[in-house]
Amino acid sequence: MSVGYLDRLDRYRVPWVELRTTSPGRITYEDEVQIVATPMDQSHDWPFRPSQ
Repeated sequence: MSVGYLDRLDRYRVPWVELRTTSPGRITYEDEVQIVATPMDQSHDWPFRPSQ
């Protein structure tokens, strides 16, 4: 990720999370600093466990 971009988010206290996966779902938008994906429809296909 772009360090300058993350610094700006931190400066204005905008929360962010970096996630990495080999199966993000259907990619609906992508540019040089971000990707937006729609998760898989079936929960057993989703690579992350729900938080408790």
